[in-house]
Amino acid sequence: MTRFRRVGAFAAVALASALLLTGCVAPAPTPTRTPEAAPVTPAPSPTPTPTPEPVDPLLSTARLMISADRLSLVDEAGTTVAEFGYLEEPALAIEALTKVFGSPPRSEPYAGTNHAPSGVRHTWGDAVEIDERHYDESRRAEYDYRLVWPRFAVYFDEAQFEGLGLTTPTGVTAGIPWPEYEVTGNPNPGWSCDGPIVDIESLESEDGSPRDFGVVLGGWWSIDAPGSEVVPWIGAPYAQAEGCA
Repeated sequence: MTRFRRVGAFAAVALASALLLTGCVAPAPTPTRTPEAAPVTPAPSPTPTPTPEPVDPLLSTARLMISADRLSLVDEAGTTVAEFGYLEEPALAIEALTKVFGSPPRSEPYAGTNHAPSGVRHTWGDAVEIDERHYDESRRAEYDYRLVWPRFAVYFDEAQFEGLGLTTPTGVTAGIPWPEYEVTGNPNPGWSCDGPIVDIESLESEDGSPRDFGVVLGGWWSIDAPGSEVVPWIGAPYAQAEGCA
């Protein structure tokens, strides 16, 4: 019996040792989860600032003004936007007015006479005309008062066109009563073969001597006709008359 007990005791000890060893085995480590990297959001590209288109200063024109020796384009503030002398090429003035009015003129050639050269009338509506005159260039070069033979003249048949005023420096326009031009800064008008001239300037000729030029109030010959109480048109350049044929 003793022997059996010893074996049983040994077996019990062995079983306990085995259980003890089994309890000392370290558990397998739990793997650590690597956090996923946050997605990289690209920085937004800056929106390019559009470059504004340059504004053509001609589009600020509020008034066309004819004076003794030039056509001027003037803005609301009274600043001259552009100007064209009557001895310059008419194409320059025609191009400018085409931009201002947004359309080209109606152009009609005309034949010359014993008193005037041939030319082309460039008109916008029934209000604005550039009269391109084809004088003999060699004769003009020999003439002391070349402005008497301009490369172009300008006429206004209305006081306004397309919202633009059509005037002289002193405010004379087509359509005013005949006596009124004398109280707009022209109390002593000159005279041309086509009627009185206002806004007179004494301009030096090519030989150095002065001569008076201005803006004509046309239609004077019909002032006594019924319905002719107002100035029908104005035009420039016109010289003070020294005699009319």
